[in-house]
Amino acid sequence: STLLNYHQLLDANAYQVNEWMINYQGGFARRGLSGELLLAISRALGPLDLGAMALLLSGLAVWGFALIGLRRLASVNLPVAVAVAYSPLLYPMFLHWDPNGVARKDVLALLFVMALLALSRQRSRAVTITLLVGGGLAVGLLTLVHEALFVFCMPVWLIISALYLRRLGLRWQALVLWLALAALPSLLALSSVALWGAVPAAANVEAMCVAWQALHPQMICDPLQPALDAVTNPQDYVGDIGPAWADWRQYRRLLLLLTYMGALFTVVLPLVLASGVEPAVPMKRLRLRSAWIAAFCLLPTLPLYAVSTDYGRWLSTAATAACLILLGGDHLFPGAAQPAGGEVAAGPGQSGRATHLLQASGIGFCVLIALFAYIKHCCTSDFILVNERSAFTAALRILLGQR
Repeated sequence: STLLNYHQLLDANAYQVNEWMINYQGGFARRGLSGELLLAISRALGPLDLGAMALLLSGLAVWGFALIGLRRLASVNLPVAVAVAYSPLLYPMFLHWDPNGVARKDVLALLFVMALLALSRQRSRAVTITLLVGGGLAVGLLTLVHEALFVFCMPVWLIISALYLRRLGLRWQALVLWLALAALPSLLALSSVALWGAVPAAANVEAMCVAWQALHPQMICDPLQPALDAVTNPQDYVGDIGPAWADWRQYRRLLLLLTYMGALFTVVLPLVLASGVEPAVPMKRLRLRSAWIAAFCLLPTLPLYAVSTDYGRWLSTAATAACLILLGGDHLFPGAAQPAGGEVAAGPGQSGRATHLLQASGIGFCVLIALFAYIKHCCTSDFILVNERSAFTAALRILLGQR
């Protein structure tokens, strides 16, 4: 319902729609591939409802996440299920609490992860070639759609491809060589964006906009709308990064968020993984698996926080991608088994009081964040906030005698 209600706001001048419209009509530029393809289709078939298209993609990502997640959450206890299903960091609730994150190009990274996971469930020579060659080419094309997609899609492609090839028995030396060769198109795409399309001239961007006016007469090109203006004047949209990090409260927010992500990926998600594997898999291994996948997905995105202010969107996209691999990629890991529906896999020392206390604290903390906080798509100093719209926040205020 959040997606459908938002459609009325997505006209030809909406930021999300303009972002998809960026094209090559004024010359090669970053983020232009999607607009060039959509413009060609619109000229051939008639004007497209780009807002509806982008919303459909967001809806597919939410639906796919639900299909993957609900299968695993059905066998865990209620607090763990609530901590994951209602996590404001993961895509469904992230969009629910901040609809401004809807219909953005980041959704392509999540759909890419889901496609790779579905493909990797098959075993054949054709699948191996598609995963390597097709996956590498796809990362390159997505990089031309939006340069930030490189740092989201490259890590997940490397993780899924490497795990798939290892399951086929390929040695590490050969695996690294094949991945390096298959990654060349995406590296060339990123290099071309950096060298020739990073900051196109304002006149070139105006030509991009004018190309759409014949199809969408209500589109405003003078002045350029923010999504188009950001392509030619990126410096105008990052001015609050420095002042935000000069404020000590920013580090308090960062510490809270890092603690939350640590608890989510080292306490909560391993419990979900444990509910679907045989008890022979130690909990320590599941925690390690969850931690390294989260780190591999999140760390490559760090440069984005120095050149862009949409902190919440970057965090949600990378964290959701990692979560999808964990919940939907059990077939890729050594010792993977069919879901057994059992309880938590027992590891060394798990029965100790300290371990149980740490586990309960981690679950409780994640549930509190899910009930009382939300991740905002933008900006630098507002990426995690108290959720004033939550019924639980309202109830707590009543109990405390506050309005």
